[in-house]
Parts: sequence; structure tokens; C-alpha cells
Amino acid sequence: MRKNSDTKIWLAILFIFGLRIIIAAGMNLVPDETYYWDWSRFLSLGYFDHPPMVAWLVFLSTAILGDTFWAIKAVPLLGGLGITILLFYLGRRYLIREISLILLLVLANFTLIFSIGGLILTPDIPMVFFWVLSLLLAYQALFEDKTWAWPLLGIVAGFGLLSKYVFVLFGLSFLLYLIFDSTQRKILRTWKPWSALFLSIIIFSPNIYWNIQHRWASFAFQLGSRAGQPDFGKRLTYFLEYVGAEIGLLSPFIFYVLILATILILKRFLRNQPLRFLLFFTFVPLFFFALFSWRNRIEPNWPAAALITAILLVIWFREISLEKQGIIRFINFAIIFSVLTTFIVTMHGLFPFLPIKSEKDRTAEQRGWKEWAAEVNEIRIKSDPRLVYPVTANSYQVTSMLAFYFPDHPRTYSLNLHVRSNHYAFLPARENALKDTIIFVTELYQGELPKDYLEVFEYYQILKITDRPIGPEYSKHYGVLKGILRESFDG
Repeated sequence: MRKNSDTKIWLAILFIFGLRIIIAAGMNLVPDETYYWDWSRFLSLGYFDHPPMVAWLVFLSTAILGDTFWAIKAVPLLGGLGITILLFYLGRRYLIREISLILLLVLANFTLIFSIGGLILTPDIPMVFFWVLSLLLAYQALFEDKTWAWPLLGIVAGFGLLSKYVFVLFGLSFLLYLIFDSTQRKILRTWKPWSALFLSIIIFSPNIYWNIQHRWASFAFQLGSRAGQPDFGKRLTYFLEYVGAEIGLLSPFIFYVLILATILILKRFLRNQPLRFLLFFTFVPLFFFALFSWRNRIEPNWPAAALITAILLVIWFREISLEKQGIIRFINFAIIFSVLTTFIVTMHGLFPFLPIKSEKDRTAEQRGWKEWAAEVNEIRIKSDPRLVYPVTANSYQVTSMLAFYFPDHPRTYSLNLHVRSNHYAFLPARENALKDTIIFVTELYQGELPKDYLEVFEYYQILKITDRPIGPEYSKHYGVLKGILRESFDG
């Protein structure tokens, strides 16, 4: 590729980054984002839900920008920029034409999973960044014979594991590729991949230590069944939900092109080692989660990293099909459809206009939190002018939102009544903080405060029932209480 042609690509990267900033400016924070922000105020080598990388990154951003909206959004914005740049360097090893590289970057940033999901702070952001960087280093190690890339790959993979445990699928994909590729199998008899493995374990070891100290709590949570032992009907439902979600997030037409690209590679390009490399990193994670979906419900974002290489395969297929106008027209349509769908959903998230009831609108979860938290804070101040009572809630979502939007950013706690455990159960000061009078906020169910929640209190006073409007015809209702927990409460 000519060096002077890179100018347009860098301009495209800057344009995409600027557009993402504009979109982010119109968004509200969602509970998961304030949850990870709250992690960053209690730095650790691990957390119940995930490894610590996302908290470490937020700690750095808040150290510069303070406990602000943009400090939280800086992580996905800069992470997305980094992913885009790395994908450009990986893509130029597969694509020749400038338009192909631009389409790769556009499609990677404007499919549903990366456009909307890529603007929300989650552990997936650093995980995908280190995944793409590891892909680039693995390519250089295998196909460009860069010896230095092997130890660096191990270090980067260690950071990937510190981002999200699902990064282990990178190692599985890489191992299976080396085993099944007869020309690459001999590398397993050298020091190179084992040095990378050793370094990745060393980098990841702080989180292993944290798990040892906490009875493997995080590993057990991630590996355990979250749905008991589902019957066949539920298993089938989970599987179909997973398949439908991945097709929907990538877009049905793009997914169809991916299948065509895969068939072509298997028929005509199976000897092409770099293409086989991409196939393994696409389909090993997808098939793994397909199998796992027969045991647990799979969140749509879990296989996100696999969709990066899927998009690269789609654009590669377009480039080698230039002489087939029918295929090119269909792929162009698929790209336009994907980008247009993403645009419509994004605009709806910013300015709701689609005929979707608020209680069923996934984008509605971001609405109303700031104003509602301000109302709850006024109730709190009236009951506790000196702000000495600990603030508690019954879910990590409400707990973290109150912590972020209250002006004094208090240390908040979740009682975790009849819900799964979370980060708040591991706070060292939690037991002492809950011994005296507390402020407790919980969502109402069927218009009432849950009786089993109230039963854990020795004494309580209902301060007020509040509403969080999330649509013109729908609100969620919350109770704000002051009380003292029973001595038998163990949370």
C-alpha cells in the first residue's frame, strides 16, 4: 500500500473518533458504568464480577478528569480509538485497497455491538483492545517471523486476562490454530509460544492471588451456572437467543456474507495460513459460547472480540469479489443496512422516537437517573443533615448510581437481598457501616415495598416514595427508608 494513501485513512479514523465523541456527549451513564467507576475508588487486584483492568483505567481517567461523566466516557472513547488504529494495522496485512480499509474501520465502528456497546464503559473495551493487539503481535510472530513479538504477545495477553476472563479464548484459539495447522505445529516444540504463555501467567498472577485470598469467588461466579440446571426447553431457548443475538448485533446480511467468506476460504483458500488464522479466532469463540449457551444464558457482548475478525473476513471477501458485481452490490447493501440500522438505534437512544414501550426499550435504562438521584439526595439531607448515615440500596445498579450522582460521592453499600452477590459484598468496612442507622433505597415491586426486604430491619421509617421517569408513559418507583438492620442480618 502506498504511504501517501494513508492520509485518507487517518482522516477517516479522526472523523470516526470525533463522531463518537459527539454521540457520547448526548448519552447518559448506565448503571454498569457507575458500578465500574465505584470499583476504581476501591482499587484491588480483583473484583467479584471481573478482573481489575477496567477499574484501573477508570482510576487513571478520574485522576486526571475527576469523578465526572467524561472521566468515565474517556475509557471507551480512547479504547475505541486504540482498537480502530490497531485494526487498521491488522487490516492492511489482509487488504490492499484503500476503500477496503476505510470500509473495515467504518463497519467495525458502526455495527450495533461496537457503535453503542463501544461507547459504554465495560470490561469488554480493554479486553477487545488487547485482543486486537494480540492478534497483530501473533500475526507478526507467525507470518513475519518477528521473534520479539512472542514475549510482547505474552505480556499483552496477560493484560487481556486482567481485563476479562473470556480472554482465555484467545489462548484456546491460538493453540488450536497451531495444533491443526501442520506448517505451524512445529512452533509448539520451540520456546516461543511457551515464553508467551509464561509471561501471560506472570502478568495475570495478581488476579490469581486475589482469587486465592477470596476462595476463588470471581472464578466460581464466572464458571458456575447462573440458572441452576435448566431443562431442555430452557437450554434450547438460551441457544436460540444466543444465535439470534449475534446475528442481530453483526446484522443478518453481514452474517450471511461472513458465511459466504468462510465457505470460499474452505473451498479455495484453505492453504492461506493468515486466513485460516482469522477463521480460528472468529469461530472458536463463537462455537465455545454456542456450546456454553446450553448451560447458561449468554450475554450478547461476550463473544464481541470474535466479531472483529468476522468483520475483517467480510471486507476481505468484498475485496476479492470485485469482478463479481452482483456480490459487490449485495455486500455494499449489507454494509449500508448495518450502518443505517446502527444510526437509527443510536438516534433512538439519544432522542427516543421508535414506537417501543419504555418498559421494553433497552435504551431506556440510561434515562432519569441523575434527576432521580438529586431528589433522593434531598430526601436524604432532610433526614440526615450531617450526612452521617451510610447510604444503601439493594442492587449494584442503584447503589452505584447514588454514589456517583450524590454531590459528596459517599461510600455506598448494597444489601444484596435475594440478588446475586457483587463487589459491595467484599468491601472491608461494610459490616461496621451497617450496624447503625442507614438510608436504604429500593425499587418497588408491583407498587409495594417487598415485605421480605422490610423483615431484615429491626426498625424502619419510610421517608418517601419516588419515581424515576424513563418514558412519557412509564416510570420506575422506589422507596427511600431510614432504619436499623437486625443483628441477624448477614447480607
